[in-house]
Amino acid sequence: MGGANNNFRAVERIAGYVQEHARENTWTGGDLVITSQARYNPRLALIGDLRAAFLVAFAAFGYRYALDQRLRPVRQQILNPDAKLIDGWGVTLTQPEDDQSLLLLTEPIPAVLVKLGRIAVLLPWLDSPLNFYDVLATTYRPNGPLQGSGQEVEWPTTLEMVLDLQ
Repeated sequence: MGGANNNFRAVERIAGYVQEHARENTWTGGDLVITSQARYNPRLALIGDLRAAFLVAFAAFGYRYALDQRLRPVRQQILNPDAKLIDGWGVTLTQPEDDQSLLLLTEPIPAVLVKLGRIAVLLPWLDSPLNFYDVLATTYRPNGPLQGSGQEVEWPTTLEMVLDLQ
């Protein structure tokens, strides 16, 4: 065990306590309650998904895409995870498949959809409006259905950067 979030002395005390009772068979059957001090932050998890989707799109499309002005708010959000700069990029999917796919949506607005298992992340495309997430908020209702059309792009397995090679 390691890392900055572990108190090594506390971990050693707990391990020693459990081992002592297991070795001497003196466990009384009482409850052992362990409480984590770390708290799950769903917003930071979503920003992690945003970052993963951005990296997938960068691998597929390259610098021309990743450095486009429409992606500036995304880059800023990734760099400042504690700030709420943009919203509405993450969609929880109801399909049971835990696969991954990359789609270029044309309707209702141009977008890149990166499916990461049961989460889909929406990113602007090169001809999306500059205020992509504002337009997205007026296009889709929270918790409403996400409908669109477009085409699937091959999932990158290396730095494809197809827009940089044109």
